[in-house]
Amino acid sequence: MKRPVHVGVYDTVADWETGHATAHLRSGRFHREPGGYDLVTVALTAEPITTMGGLRVTPDRTLDRLDPAGSALLILAGADLWDQGDEPAPFARKAREILRRLDACRPDVLDAWFRLHSRSDASAYEVLRSA
Repeated sequence: MKRPVHVGVYDTVADWETGHATAHLRSGRFHREPGGYDLVTVALTAEPITTMGGLRVTPDRTLDRLDPAGSALLILAGADLWDQGDEPAPFARKAREILRRLDACRPDVLDAWFRLHSRSDASAYEVLRSA
């Protein structure tokens, strides 16, 4: 059975940033274990979004239905909106849940990552840089 890889989609997402990763995850080539991954697009709502390159994407699922325990990976690409308000904060919260579940980094580093990506808190950068 293929494991789900969730790809965040939101207005102005940099559509080219995920290309190599999604192509290789989906193809299954060069994977240690057979089976591969299913790519599932995730957005705040079920409404179509428009990427930075002008592609319209209809999400497969809404973010509130993403269970971190059932996600192999959450891919968040850049976007103009990361510097414009609170829209990316729910994605950052979900990513923090997944990273915490994976025990991928120290708690202070995870906190700094979240502050940087959810609130554009520049003071968090120094914590990340020194990690």
